[in-house]
Amino acid sequence: RGICSLPVRLPLVFALSCEKAFFVAGEIVYNAYEYVLNVSLVLSGTFAQVAQPSPDGGRNYKGAGLDCRSFSASEASLERRPSLTTEVGADSCQMMLQPYALFSHGSYFGEVEVFLRCMRKTTTRCESQSGCLLEIHKSDFRQVLQDFPQFHVVWKQAARRHDRIQKIHKARLQRAQSYKHLAASVIQRFVRILIEAGRGSHGMKRMAPGTSQIIQHVHGNIVSLKTVEKNQEKMYKDIIGDGGQQISELRSGVASLHEKLDIVLGALRVEVPSASLRGPDSKCSKTLGGRLSHEPS
Repeated sequence: RGICSLPVRLPLVFALSCEKAFFVAGEIVYNAYEYVLNVSLVLSGTFAQVAQPSPDGGRNYKGAGLDCRSFSASEASLERRPSLTTEVGADSCQMMLQPYALFSHGSYFGEVEVFLRCMRKTTTRCESQSGCLLEIHKSDFRQVLQDFPQFHVVWKQAARRHDRIQKIHKARLQRAQSYKHLAASVIQRFVRILIEAGRGSHGMKRMAPGTSQIIQHVHGNIVSLKTVEKNQEKMYKDIIGDGGQQISELRSGVASLHEKLDIVLGALRVEVPSASLRGPDSKCSKTLGGRLSHEPS
């Protein structure tokens, strides 16, 4: 936003600096309190920032080298154990990391610590069966920022905004849930905001900054879609209503054309086979002879 055009060299530099990394379900991309190495762009799959649920919000796991492939809970176990208030071992609680922010195709993460120049503030894990990331090393990313300073301010502002949003989402993590349940709750929350916003301006004042613009954009798209649907329905009704009349007019026009063709062929004394031009009930096939006739001069 705020930048009119994208330099041609920018995507080329990214393409030359990035490498693909593949993950499986439950595999950790990086842990909290680690040194920053990469900024990641999601090519496929779903990744999530995870933490330990608690009544006060999510808490980072302070261990090292954690791999949750053998500890990621299934949806069935989450339904049987909806919260961490039940009696479980201390080790199991430490390993029970749950998602609170999701990243799918086209989204990116890991840039916050690069701009803030700090250790990793979150733990990120692959949630889908498999996933692929496009990773750029922090030194290459900083070189891009130096080569294209017009993007530095924009990306830094976005990183600070992502950091604030991450803290809000993390504070809401109070019970165990799968990433699919989290995605469903995010969609439901956004729909409720849209419904409240449609009831009056009072609901608009309670929303976070920037949400009103998003709602207006979505509302405009919905109105445009409804208008298109109404126009399509009207066109369909017009076609169905006038279809019989148009077909009858077309048939009468074809019949008139056949009559004129019979007159012309009769004047030329030519017989045209019925199968090639017209039906067997043609006046021409009934009245004319079998070959081209030449009158003596």
